[in-house]
Amino acid sequence: MAWKKEKRLMETALIDNKTENRREEEDSRIATETCLLMDVWCKLPFLPISWLQGLSHRNLLGDDYTDCSFIFLYILCTRYQTEHPEVVGLCTIESS
Repeated sequence: MAWKKEKRLMETALIDNKTENRREEEDSRIATETCLLMDVWCKLPFLPISWLQGLSHRNLLGDDYTDCSFIFLYILCTRYQTEHPEVVGLCTIESS
């Protein structure tokens, strides 16, 4: 009879531990997303044209439109990578 009680206690402790781990993972995910979305990732050397300012300054505080958000930097890097794969090492350049 005592072993059933111990087994129940162990199962309860395991469930509590899993719940705590899930909660910690969720908190970590939210903190990471907040960091990605609300931090200035780089300073642009130019002032983006008006229709790009909404994307380059998305979720950032302040009026300095040379601040760059993560999403804009990601789009720029991805675009460059697809147009120039040899520069970033994604393909080999064949010499003749």
